[in-house]
Amino acid sequence: MIKRLMAILIAAILMISICTLSLAEEKIELTYCYWGAAAEAQVREEVVQMFNASQDKIVVKPIFIEGGTYLAKLQAYFAAGEAPDIIQSSGDFGDTYISKGMIEDLTPYIERDALTDAWDSILLDAYTYDGKVYAAPMIFNSFYLIYNKTLFDKAGVPYPTDDWTESDFLDAAQKLTSGEGVEKTYGVRLSWLPTTLLADMYGTSIFEESAMKLHVSDNQAFIDSFQFLTDLALKYGVAPDAAGEKAAGSGFVSGRFGMEVSAMWDMDQIVKTVGDSFEFDIAKFPISETYGRWRTPIANIGYYMFSGSKQKEAAWEFIKYASTDQEAQKVMNLAGIPASKAVVTAPDFANTYPEGWPTLNKSIVQSMDSAVLWPTSTGVWQKLLTELTNQYDLVMNGKVTVEQAVQDLQRVGDGILLKNK
Repeated sequence: MIKRLMAILIAAILMISICTLSLAEEKIELTYCYWGAAAEAQVREEVVQMFNASQDKIVVKPIFIEGGTYLAKLQAYFAAGEAPDIIQSSGDFGDTYISKGMIEDLTPYIERDALTDAWDSILLDAYTYDGKVYAAPMIFNSFYLIYNKTLFDKAGVPYPTDDWTESDFLDAAQKLTSGEGVEKTYGVRLSWLPTTLLADMYGTSIFEESAMKLHVSDNQAFIDSFQFLTDLALKYGVAPDAAGEKAAGSGFVSGRFGMEVSAMWDMDQIVKTVGDSFEFDIAKFPISETYGRWRTPIANIGYYMFSGSKQKEAAWEFIKYASTDQEAQKVMNLAGIPASKAVVTAPDFANTYPEGWPTLNKSIVQSMDSAVLWPTSTGVWQKLLTELTNQYDLVMNGKVTVEQAVQDLQRVGDGILLKNK
């Protein structure tokens, strides 16, 4: 009887040991949600695979969410208190959730691991609230003009230079414009970006967030930029008006636009679609004779950590890897500019391109000398940007003048801010 009890006891001890060992060997599982077009989603997934392959203790499970439903899905996650451990988002996203204590302060992690200088300061600024950093930059995009070299050559127009002015830009756009109707070739296309540009195109932001103020009717730089961009279509006819924009179809890749405002997130698709149809390159924004070079908003994508995560140290390991590891960051090159300073300042980076890409001047998209933060597009600021878009559309449809649009924008904007104070 005693022997039997001893045998049972030994078996139980062995079973407990096996179970304990098994539990100890189980990997910590993290969830990570993200969005992205084809090239963007590809690099996000590849970095996850690289991290998982490098680990024997942590596994990251990616959750892809369509861009159009991303913010709504995040709202649902947070409302349920069950957000993913790691959340991809832009620099204009976090304040709503940070103020509610739902996003982890990464400052202690960054300082502990001596990473305060790992990224350019403007990238960190986008994620800094009350002196604390709430996300680690992953990748960024700045705008430029992509131009059709074949159309430039055909029209006998010199290619853009680094010091070209607005007058040079307008002159080129006029010479590149030809034809009528659906067959018209335009000198330039602004695409969907005018509202984003207008928030700070000439270096005087329309938002004063700390004071909850909107500066448009008292902002001559904004008024002048609004007038210049709409004049391209309505006065000079070198860009499509509202009706023409709807008929623009595939835009730059169609070969019907001499120039277009673009960013690196579009480059892989442009390369694949254009093929050998025509040659193209990229150029800096022109320089206003009054206000200097057009500012380019920085589209900054990074990693937040859910404050409710039960595996914060493990989550930080992935965030740190994806935002600083040189091999992981080089993968980002397909859909933007890597955030890590160590990668973009390396001697070989300027001459390294994804397979099939033409040789481009990366200094154009890396330069921070004309960069501004992407306008905040959550909460009350989203409402103001929506109203700016509405007023821009009214001007482009010939319903109101720029002067009237600016006055209406200030009036409506003041009302929105008043309700939210």
